[in-house]
Amino acid sequence: MNHNLAFALRQVMVRPAKLELLNTYRGVPLVYAATLLAITETTLTIKVNGYEIICLTLEPATTLLSPLLEDPVRANVQTCDLTSGVSTLSNFQYTSAQVGDRMIARVAPHTPLAVELEAGDRTLIGQLADVSIVGLGLTVSAAEAAHLRPNLPVSVALTLPIEPATPLRLAGTVRSVKLEGAPQNFHNRVGIRFNPASQPVVIHRYVRERQEEITRELRTLYEQRIAESGS
Repeated sequence: MNHNLAFALRQVMVRPAKLELLNTYRGVPLVYAATLLAITETTLTIKVNGYEIICLTLEPATTLLSPLLEDPVRANVQTCDLTSGVSTLSNFQYTSAQVGDRMIARVAPHTPLAVELEAGDRTLIGQLADVSIVGLGLTVSAAEAAHLRPNLPVSVALTLPIEPATPLRLAGTVRSVKLEGAPQNFHNRVGIRFNPASQPVVIHRYVRERQEEITRELRTLYEQRIAESGS
């Protein structure tokens, strides 16, 4: 472990200073309290009292946040015991890249949702991957992805599954076009950033409601795992 980082972490442990972990579940960022129990040359042992400990079994890494750390610290999850709430972390590295982006809730729809994308004189159809208050992600075919490039002005049309149903047409720009997924399931993902004026209240409400649903799902998953470990 880097000497300066080790020193900062020991300060977090002995003062004691506020320590939080950041993970995401289905695009929803979760920042939750943790207590630093022990430090070795290569590992940290932490304790989490809440249901959010389940995140450390769903993601292979987490991000440590503390005012005593010069930047967020990325760490791998080595072990995690849900019953005790104790986890061991390793492979620490300062990282400030994209932490801000991870703090924006990007919620996935419960069921497939079509999105119409107009780019110049072309109209493309994709599937909504996730949506936030600042933009959305969608998957399109390789043939359609070939017509898109970063910074291209577009407009998107979709109807979110929220009452009352409100068809939306939003102006934005293409932020990224990437090939994602495993070799057996590649897909073309397009990131769209909304223009500042294109953020209707219905999107804020949909994101908030889906975030609440996803958080309840995570809590239920934690309770099921705890019940299974005790049976």
